[in-house]
Amino acid sequence: MEVDEEYLKLLDRIYESKKKIEKGRFNPPGVRVETTSQKTFIYLNDFANYIKRPINHIFRFLLHEFLTSGSIEKERIMLTGRFQPKQVQEKLQLYLQKYVYCKVCSSPDTEMIKEDKIYMIKCLACGASYPAEEIR
Repeated sequence: MEVDEEYLKLLDRIYESKKKIEKGRFNPPGVRVETTSQKTFIYLNDFANYIKRPINHIFRFLLHEFLTSGSIEKERIMLTGRFQPKQVQEKLQLYLQKYVYCKVCSSPDTEMIKEDKIYMIKCLACGASYPAEEIR
């Protein structure tokens, strides 16, 4: 039984050191937000490329969260309404929690794959695979 306790202590040490290393490794770039009197423009290209998610998926999520309409333009998205940069950043953090970080191991090393009409999230760290929460 002593070996089991020592083994568990070693596993705890490895897990704690892994969490410390990963904390500073995943730093998605911020997004530029411009507002006019009735519209908000968000430049998402760098953010979407960094997290490896399709812009249209992030766009649909933002439309749902802000309960608004909008469109995708060349290098930016447009939302109808005036939203502050802080509000946009909060929604993008929520997006990361729901669609980027693994629900099993919390690793940001995931990819989103569309199978039929369902988006699947596959973790490259632990191998977990599960359907992404649907945006309604």
